[in-house]
Amino acid sequence: MADRLRYQLPAGITSALRWAFVVIGVASMVLGYIGIRAYLLRNPHTDFSHAARDVAYYDLELFLVQSTPLAHGGPYPWPLEIARFSAPCVSVYTVIELAVGASAQRIGRARMQRYRGHAVVCGSSRMATVLTERLRRERRRVVTIEPGTQDRRRADTVIGDPALPARLREAAVNRAAVVYCCLENSDRNVEVAGTIERMRGGGRRAPTRVHAMVQDLDLCLALKARHWSTAGPNGPYVDFFNPDELAAREVVRVDDLLFAHEVPRVAVVGSGAFGRSVLVELGRQWLVRRPRSATALQVTVLGERAREAVTTTAERYGFLDEVCHIQVRFGSPTEFLAERDRLGAPRLHRMYVCQEDESEALGTALDAAAHLPSALDTIVVRLDRMSGMAHAFDPAAGAGALFDRLGGRLRVVDVADVGCDPSVIGLDLAEVLARTSHQRYLLERMADGAEPGSSAAMTPWETLDEDLRAASRAQAFDMGRKMASLGCLLVPRSAADRGFIYQPGEVELLARREHVRWMAERASRGWRYGPRDDATKHHPDFIPWSELPEAERERDRDAVRAIPSMLAEVGLAVLRVGSRGRPGGGASSENAA
Repeated sequence: MADRLRYQLPAGITSALRWAFVVIGVASMVLGYIGIRAYLLRNPHTDFSHAARDVAYYDLELFLVQSTPLAHGGPYPWPLEIARFSAPCVSVYTVIELAVGASAQRIGRARMQRYRGHAVVCGSSRMATVLTERLRRERRRVVTIEPGTQDRRRADTVIGDPALPARLREAAVNRAAVVYCCLENSDRNVEVAGTIERMRGGGRRAPTRVHAMVQDLDLCLALKARHWSTAGPNGPYVDFFNPDELAAREVVRVDDLLFAHEVPRVAVVGSGAFGRSVLVELGRQWLVRRPRSATALQVTVLGERAREAVTTTAERYGFLDEVCHIQVRFGSPTEFLAERDRLGAPRLHRMYVCQEDESEALGTALDAAAHLPSALDTIVVRLDRMSGMAHAFDPAAGAGALFDRLGGRLRVVDVADVGCDPSVIGLDLAEVLARTSHQRYLLERMADGAEPGSSAAMTPWETLDEDLRAASRAQAFDMGRKMASLGCLLVPRSAADRGFIYQPGEVELLARREHVRWMAERASRGWRYGPRDDATKHHPDFIPWSELPEAERERDRDAVRAIPSMLAEVGLAVLRVGSRGRPGGGASSENAA
């Protein structure tokens, strides 16, 4: 009841009630002072001092229902008659407010300790706020841990440092389904994830997943690689995400109209995290969507540091050179579009404007709008700190939108709104790798003559059976463990990467382990030995490695050989650091990946 009284009353009513009692308290003080002074002057036979400080003291006693001069009885002046009733009322209200607050906190803490399967969001940043609102719109139960504030706005808010085990326990993190670390500083998010990992390592229950926000794109990938190398049997427990990367990936991924063109032509303005992520996702999507006879996707990157960004990104994601023809320009976007107009160049299908200076980015986008009739189809502009400006272009506001979106040809991307969607955050490295690998599998099978829909696996990821999706994810999760068992680490790819080469016997060793892992994963989902029947979950390969047909063994070997190239799809390389050998040395060419 106390919880409802404090947190379910409209904020306006609660505020008005408090201000009303503040006014009553001040009025009681004034009326009490006037009334007591008049009472003492009217009764000079009393022994009480008439000094101002003493009258003020007697006035304060009214709030404790025991002003000493009043013991002689009435009659009392009318201001005192009012004050001797109103002052105690203020005191009673204060006591009730304190009791309700204390009770609400105790009830809230006790209730949170019974939560199961909820989400915990750490931080009070805009990213945390957007994410919390999304989760609650999905009718998920959410507990927030907010540092540096005493504004306890909801019963399900914990105040304090989320890196402290006590605060995490108060939020029932041990029974949560997922934790999102969204503090402003990336190092604090990693610290919170580390605290949860230590709690888990101490034998305590812990959430299924932890997502920690990292603002630096390169650091984010490096942390993902490091944790993937040490993942347990069920895959990485902690995932690190970058809002710009997620927003860029989602904006490109859902843009089906762009990839409907025979050869998409794109310009990217800016070389920050969003711009580089747009470039990578353009290549990844064209890799799996392009027609067999299609030429490379045409991309022009504009900016002062464009060449450096393109070189670094292309070195990390080797498939970009395979599917993209990238040019670098150093002039302004307006000059670039004016030149295309003058030369009669083919229209650009998209221009992604993602400069770090958001005012400059919005200005560039609006200037580029002059070329929509002749040189450009659609402008996509990234905003973050100026998110309020993004909502001014929101078509969902209808007549309430401040600006039009040029007939739908200007798209304003709010990084927090797009990148802090729970479903988008859930698309971690393994998910991306599993989707890309499946798409490549489809293309390879169709190149061999297989027809779409000819088997359960011959269907796009979106319509693929969840059982097969889970199998793909599990295989991707295990890559880090396989490499770690050889004394290797996963690291971001760079120009210094010389390519990983298996040493003699390693492919066979990992193929055996892959077969054992596959059997365990399939058995956990109800599969067992028997003639192949997907409906009853029977498979003839549920047998020891020694009894497995050679053709099936070779499939496991091929899966192991493909690991380095598959990891390259997500910008990772394998680095040998253990005692089994040196990077790039000591293996036969038969085992080269």
